[in-house]
Amino acid sequence: ALNDVVQEQLKSGGANLDSDLLKLLLIRNLTATGSQSLQVNQSASNVANQLKWQQLGKDLQPSLLIDGSNFPAWSVSLKDIVGSVVSDHEYFKVDKSKGNLPTSNGVLAIIKFSVDPALRSSLNGMTAYGAFTSLKERFAPPPGLSFYVAGLTLRRPQTHQTLYRRASSSSMRTWW
Repeated sequence: ALNDVVQEQLKSGGANLDSDLLKLLLIRNLTATGSQSLQVNQSASNVANQLKWQQLGKDLQPSLLIDGSNFPAWSVSLKDIVGSVVSDHEYFKVDKSKGNLPTSNGVLAIIKFSVDPALRSSLNGMTAYGAFTSLKERFAPPPGLSFYVAGLTLRRPQTHQTLYRRASSSSMRTWW
C-alpha cells in the first residue's frame, strides 16, 4: 500500500513528498528482502531519480519569485538546465510528456522545486510543458519589452539616437 502511494506521488512529480520522506523510503526499500526485491529495486530507483530531479530544481538560480518579476532570468536558467539534462534545448516548444513520462515528471520536479513554494500548488495536475506554459502566460513580459539577463540583452532596446530624436522633436528636452 505504501509503495502504491509513493508510485502515485512520483507520477505527479513528487511535489507532496519532502526530501526527508523520500530518503526514508529509499532506505526502507533498499533494506527490504524477499520476493519484493525487484519491485523494491524499481521503487528505490524511482525515488532516487526523483530526488535528483528535485535537487536540480532546488539548485536552479535564480528561483522564480512569487510575483514572477524575475521570470526572464528564471526561464533562461530553467531552459538551460533542462536542455542540458534531457539533451533537447527546445524541450518547451511542444508538449513531450506522452513521449517519455519519467523525463516529463523529472522536468516537472525541476520546475516545482525552482519556484517559490507558494506557486507550487498552482502547478498540481500539470505536465512539465503545461506548468512552464502556465507560468509563462502568467509572468512573461509583454512582447517588445526589453530586459536583461546576466548582462545579455534578450531584446534589443531602442538606440540612444532614436530616443534623442523623439525627445528633440517634442516640446520637452531630455539630456543624457
